[in-house]
Amino acid sequence: MSEDSNPSAIVDDAYDALLTDLRAIITTGRVRAAVAVNAELVMTYWKIGEAGVGKGARGQYREVLERIKVAHVPASRQPGGAEGAPGPTQRRL
Repeated sequence: MSEDSNPSAIVDDAYDALLTDLRAIITTGRVRAAVAVNAELVMTYWKIGEAGVGKGARGQYREVLERIKVAHVPASRQPGGAEGAPGPTQRRL
């Protein structure tokens, strides 16, 4: 009896093909999701920059930005913090 006519071999081949297809679908979905999330994060940070730093550069929110920096940035990331980290500056916020 040849392998081609063996029902077990045909089922095994179909199973392997199905698993390969499912792995490809899952991988494609994960990549597309990661791209979408990264795009949304970039736009979110861009909008934060426009809302905060753009206005802060004109002096409207300088004190507010300083309070945000102190409240939300760990001391180790503040200027002169641990490990020589430069920390956030007005430009980096």
